[in-house]
Amino acid sequence: MLVLAFTAPTADAEAFVGALVPQDRLRLRAKPWHSPDESREEFRRIRLPDPATLDGVRGAQVCNDNCKGELNYVDIDVHRLDERTTRVYLSGVA
Repeated sequence: MLVLAFTAPTADAEAFVGALVPQDRLRLRAKPWHSPDESREEFRRIRLPDPATLDGVRGAQVCNDNCKGELNYVDIDVHRLDERTTRVYLSGVA
């Protein structure tokens, strides 16, 4: 799995995500998919919370050429940290 995560002012993070053109609109995940002890290794390695263990995360996928090729898709997860700051997670399997 390839992972990129960054924190930015919310307006900048939203502009970045909007330019990615996800297959569907970002959907709010009100409850975590996993418990914190089920965090994926890739996120533990970079010492960030796995977005699948957080509540209030919005997510979607971006496919490259209809999901064909070496990297089939990229998951986008957006987590608002506070009133001004948002963390964007991009992850995919090559």
